[in-house]
Amino acid sequence: MNGLCKLGKIDRSFQQLDIMLDKGLVPNEITVNILLDCLCGCSMVREAKCLLERSAELEWEVDVINYNTVMSRLCDDGKYRAVLKLFTDMIKKSIAANSWTLSILVHSLCRDGKPRKARCLLDNEGLVANVVAYTILIQYYYLAGKAPEVSILFSKMVKANITPNFVTYGILIDCFCGEGNYGQVVYCFLRSLEQGLSQEHGARLTFWLVSGGRIRLVQYIIEHILKHGIAIDYCIYYLIIKASCKMGYCQRQNFA
Repeated sequence: MNGLCKLGKIDRSFQQLDIMLDKGLVPNEITVNILLDCLCGCSMVREAKCLLERSAELEWEVDVINYNTVMSRLCDDGKYRAVLKLFTDMIKKSIAANSWTLSILVHSLCRDGKPRKARCLLDNEGLVANVVAYTILIQYYYLAGKAPEVSILFSKMVKANITPNFVTYGILIDCFCGEGNYGQVVYCFLRSLEQGLSQEHGARLTFWLVSGGRIRLVQYIIEHILKHGIAIDYCIYYLIIKASCKMGYCQRQNFA
């Protein structure tokens, strides 16, 4: 079945399922996931939903991973209401959602222009919020130009002991620097140092600071990087020089 699916021969793969059933063989989780992945990969989401509904007939116990697979494809296809409908069906079957489920829901609601509902989901005790769900929502508010909302979400992450990842910190740096909120962005960056510095983030931040004329902050940031025993690569120096020249500092011997 897996080989037929990879060849795109979906009909023949389902014929094998019928042969299994005729021989009294019950499909297991791996069997059904092969078929679901195949259907979703070919954008045959309606057929994938039908397969989920046949779980009782196939004597197969559907789980959250199966639902997440289909909901993720529905989200990719822009069928956001169908995502929520399938989520509701899953809950009615007493199947507990996981962090991947929440990320799919948040992504769907944001793309559907309903970020407030997505934020409400993060506060739902029955759902597991993680860094992916928060990052999706933070990115939406950043692109919408709503920096205060980004700041609130970041504070909620900190209180919930959810550590931002590489993508989150990149968005936060661009958002806060773009708003001129240098105090907040330096705080974010110093937190990222505790996790291990990304040279890309260091380069991005120094470019923003020099472009904003915050030379003393650049020195402060570099001092902290060196205190953590992290070598500064050529990217950071290059961007400092580039931004400095752009701001007319090239003829100065001392930026301070």
